[in-house]
Amino acid sequence: MYQRALQDPLSDTLRAIVLADEPEPVANDLPEPRLPQPYIKVIGARSMLERTWERIERLIPAENIYTLVSERHLSNPEIRRQLSVRPPGTVIVQPENKDTCPGILLSLMYVRSRFPETGVAIFPADHFIREESWYIRYVSLAAQALADDPRRILILGVVPRYPETQYSYILPETLTDRSPSIAYHRVLGFVEKPHLSTAITVVRSGGLWNTMTMIFKANTILDLLHKETPELYAIFQYFGNAIGTDAERGLLRELYADLKPINFSRDLLQRFLEKHSNSLGVVPVRDVFWRVWGLPDPTVINLSSKTNSKNRKHWRIKSGKHFQKTANLVAVSDKKE
Repeated sequence: MYQRALQDPLSDTLRAIVLADEPEPVANDLPEPRLPQPYIKVIGARSMLERTWERIERLIPAENIYTLVSERHLSNPEIRRQLSVRPPGTVIVQPENKDTCPGILLSLMYVRSRFPETGVAIFPADHFIREESWYIRYVSLAAQALADDPRRILILGVVPRYPETQYSYILPETLTDRSPSIAYHRVLGFVEKPHLSTAITVVRSGGLWNTMTMIFKANTILDLLHKETPELYAIFQYFGNAIGTDAERGLLRELYADLKPINFSRDLLQRFLEKHSNSLGVVPVRDVFWRVWGLPDPTVINLSSKTNSKNRKHWRIKSGKHFQKTANLVAVSDKKE
C-alpha cells in the first residue's frame, strides 16, 4: 500500500486525455437529446465535456489536455463550437469509435510522439462529479505515486453508495483504512456489470466502482501492449511512425477499417492483470459523489443537496468480508486471513 501527502500539481510532467468519442446519442430525458452524451448541457450552461475540461484544468494546463473525438462528431455545429476553444493541436480525431481501447492507444501515440516520457491521465467525459476539487486531489496524489513508481497503472475506484449493476467494479487486495488519506492497493480483478446478487457481494466485500480515470506512463502501457498483444501494438506503432506526414490520415482510416472493437478494461487491463499482476493499482476514492450520466441512480433525486435524506435511499453495506486470492480466482470470505 502506498500513502503520501498532497504536493504541488505535476503540470509539467502529466498530460490528460479526455474520452469524448461517444458513438451515438444516448436516449434520455436530458436537453439536446440528439447530441452524444459528453456534449449535452446537463446542469447550467456547460456541457459534460466542458465541465470535464474545467475540472482537469485545476491540475493540468489546457495546452496539455488532449480530447479524443470521432470524425462524425465534426459534422455537428454545436460539437464544433465546443471543440473550437481548445488549444491548437489538442483535439485528436479518430475515424470511428471502436470501443475504448483503439481510441486510447491512438491518443497515446499522438501524445508520446510529442512527449516520449510523459505521464498520462485518462478521463471519460460523461461523468458527473460533485466534489470536483476533492476528486482532482486524488488524481494529483495518484500522479505523485506514479512519479515514485513509474511502472504502475493506477485507476481511481469510487467507494460505492449502493450495488449498481451497470457499473464495472475493481477488486482491491485490501481495503481496511477508511480515513480520507490517499493509498493505492494492488488490483486482484475486475467485475464487469454484474447481476444484482453479485454486485451486493462485491460491494460488501470492498469492491470499488471503476471510474476509468487512469494514471500511468505512456510507455508503460505501450510496452505491456508490445509483450501481450504484439499484433495490436504493431498496428499502432506503424501508424505512430506516420504521425506528422502526408500519409497520416489515409493510413489511419485504413487501419481503423480493419480493427475490431476492443474494450480497454475488459480486453487489455484484464490481460495485463493476469500476466503482470503487480502492475495495476487502485486508488480508493472516498467522500466524492460520482456517477455516469445516462444511467439511473437510486440514491439521489436532488443533486444540489448533500444531506437531503428525504430524497435519498440508503443501502446498508455490511462490512467484515475480505478478498483473498487463490491462483487467478478471487474468493470472498467472512474472515480476514
